Amino acid sequence: MRRSILFVLAFGLAAHPAAALDLTGTWEGKFTCSAWDEGALFRFPQPGQILRISQTGSEVRVEWGDPNVLNPELIPISGVAIPDAKSPDTKGEVALADCETSADLVTHYGELARYTVRVNREKGKGSLKGLTIYGSPTSEVGSCKASFKLVDPADPGVGGCP
Repeated sequence: MRRSILFVLAFGLAAHPAAALDLTGTWEGKFTCSAWDEGALFRFPQPGQILRISQTGSEVRVEWGDPNVLNPELIPISGVAIPDAKSPDTKGEVALADCETSADLVTHYGELARYTVRVNREKGKGSLKGLTIYGSPTSEVGSCKASFKLVDPADPGVGGCP
């Protein structure tokens, strides 16, 4: 059964036409997170975040950085853009996974995201909103609401997962 579902998902993604939806550019925004860490619930904002995105076809490559941190580590993320059937040039969704994501949350980190995207390439504007869910071997599980705006439509030249 599980293999059938994976086959259907893989076939369904492969059957989509080349993405007209283009997320390429630099996006600024914030995460609003809540997490359960070692038995306690806590909430924390992450304002001033940056996503640098390069896209080829439906393949999306992202670097996430926190400019509020001295010498921020750029976290590589990969994903797929799925254009809206009625407005494929301006609307759609993107599925993302941290490049270190593993199904084994006992010994590895895992993070997946689903964002709704609206882009107007002619005006150089766009919005990206959605939810990220993560878990780690440090007994932490959490989710973050994301809200980003396109601030520069130029391709930042982001590579893929290492």
